[in-house]
Amino acid sequence: MEALKELGYNPEMHKEGISLSRGRGQCHMKIPNDQIAKVSGGYAYGDIEFEKTETGWKIHGDNSSVSRFSPNKLKQIYSERRLMKTIAQTGNYAMESRSVGQKGEIRLRLVEVG
Repeated sequence: MEALKELGYNPEMHKEGISLSRGRGQCHMKIPNDQIAKVSGGYAYGDIEFEKTETGWKIHGDNSSVSRFSPNKLKQIYSERRLMKTIAQTGNYAMESRSVGQKGEIRLRLVEVG
């Protein structure tokens, strides 16, 4: 959820789950199409819905809205946050520098501390 907020979204949470607007399953988190349009600077046809699964989250939505939503950027931010949390827990390393490659890959340079 923090990664979504970093991208400019304010998702609606549905802890118990609600029916997906398309297909079968439960929606546990939703980004309304007006937020997608506002953040992407264009038009979004439908909402983006997230279904919580045993292994993570599954994204549901029409192709136009999903492509404007940029799931790859979300994965990038989430992965970086998860890695930084793991690094902080070890206490042995600190980030020295961060860069983003042309294909969106993140490069972190770590240094040993202590």
